[in-house]
Amino acid sequence: MTTFDSYPIIKFPPAWTDDDVRFHSDMLYFRALLNDISELVYAHRVANPFPITLSDELDAATELLKAVTW
Repeated sequence: MTTFDSYPIIKFPPAWTDDDVRFHSDMLYFRALLNDISELVYAHRVANPFPITLSDELDAATELLKAVTW
């Protein structure tokens, strides 16, 4: 009669090495960092609604309008 100890033990090599685990961890960190940066930029975005030349012309016209008296 065979015992449990007489059966061969199947050993699987690790799927990932320590370097693979570190690389994956770094990639998860960078992915989270990029996500945080994009959310921060999206939340605090401040864009000039006018092109810079139009904005300058509007500023000049506003100054001229201040000089008009009714």
